[in-house]
Amino acid sequence: MIEIEASSLDQALKRAELALGLEREYIRYEIDTARTSLFGTRDRRIVIRACPDQKLYHPALSPFLQSFRELSGLDVLFSFPEGVGDKDVSILVEGADSHLFDEREGELLIALQYVLNKAFGEKMGRFILLDTRNEFRQKREQKIHSLTYVIERELTQKNEFLTPRLNPSDRKVLHQYASDRGYLSESQGTGYYKRMKIVRPSNNTQR
Repeated sequence: MIEIEASSLDQALKRAELALGLEREYIRYEIDTARTSLFGTRDRRIVIRACPDQKLYHPALSPFLQSFRELSGLDVLFSFPEGVGDKDVSILVEGADSHLFDEREGELLIALQYVLNKAFGEKMGRFILLDTRNEFRQKREQKIHSLTYVIERELTQKNEFLTPRLNPSDRKVLHQYASDRGYLSESQGTGYYKRMKIVRPSNNTQR
């Protein structure tokens, strides 16, 4: 939190931008009304207290995300609805181009989340999770949950099941699911999307 005194709010915010090294949209401020005088021409001043907005700015991630916005040319805003704390980091993708993160099975969203976790999450000891206003994450989880019912049904009739082509994030969830159930699993194919073979060992009993 810093304190800025100036002759107008715009000037105070410009000084806050320079002092904090942030664009205005990432700054939260409050006016010290007891010390502010905006009437008359003499002794005209405004005093504000400013700090990074923890809902919009993360000290480790926001500089990278800002560069991503500039280089990609996408009209998106990355916010942190749960703020900045000691727990895993949730990032909400908003803006005119946010729909691009939902398309093609969420390829762009999953790819950016992977990069953020590799570049920052592992060093921070935090898991970084991206989502959109369309709740892509929730819909994906519902899809995978439905697929587990299909797997259970099929494995009551035969010893193995081959899934549709899945992205890496979905495969990770199903590998964990298979392990928890005592099944064997492996990814098959090449490229970003792969199928999974899930096998019920002959001595496995349904739980």
